[in-house]
Amino acid sequence: MITTTGAAEARSSAVGRAASGRAAAAARNVRTGARATAHGGALRRLIGAAVTAGVLLGVSGCAGFGSTVPTAGPTTAVSAPTSAASSPAPTADALGPGATPSGTGIPSPTITAATEAIDLTKPGTWLVDYTGIGPARITDTVGEARASLASLPEEAYQGCNAHVFEATANGNVRVAIGARGPGETDDQPVSILFAGGGGQPESRQISPHTAKGISTGSTEADVLAAYPGITGHPTKYEGMVYEMTNGDNVWLSFVVDHSIVIDLQVSTGTWDQQSYCD
Repeated sequence: MITTTGAAEARSSAVGRAASGRAAAAARNVRTGARATAHGGALRRLIGAAVTAGVLLGVSGCAGFGSTVPTAGPTTAVSAPTSAASSPAPTADALGPGATPSGTGIPSPTITAATEAIDLTKPGTWLVDYTGIGPARITDTVGEARASLASLPEEAYQGCNAHVFEATANGNVRVAIGARGPGETDDQPVSILFAGGGGQPESRQISPHTAKGISTGSTEADVLAAYPGITGHPTKYEGMVYEMTNGDNVWLSFVVDHSIVIDLQVSTGTWDQQSYCD
């Protein structure tokens, strides 16, 4: 009885030890699997980071991780658009917002010269800007400027050292060419160009104009509205001269009398017709 009981207890103890061994093995397997899973997740994260870094380096031109890292697919370089390539050259008026009032010396935007021929029979189509008035250029000699207007009647103009051309048959529009100093000759450089004719409102359609539409016959208010910030000074008489410079000693001026523009001028230096002709 005692022997039988002892054997049973021995068998029970062996079974218990076996079960404990299996449980311990299972626990070890669980821990090993957990570690493997943890290592696998970390490895995936590391590889993901490496691939990402490799792609980023590849985009920037570096061979990240050599040939073991997947390379990025073909990429298309995108460059920032430039206004010069995507739009035509500016054709803004020489007296536009970028022009410099009262001689502060800041250059205004470059103006694109017209390529079409100038029609001398239609002075209303002539442009006034820093380069000149119609066909006459501020960089011409007096002789060259006279030649550009040679098909128009030239008249003697008392009181001024200038050549005056009648741009219209009725004399409502005149263009004058002047040079500094006494005894004007054809080889002297042009110093001032005038476009005028009395300033009647009806002359606006037949007079040279700026790209913003200011011509003889325009009002003082028109000038101030077209060119905000333009400043002026009184003439020795009753009028005003409003002027701007391109920063290279070329000036564009509007002579105003009784609130009406009577002359547009392009000159080298600051001087006006009324002073010039005295």
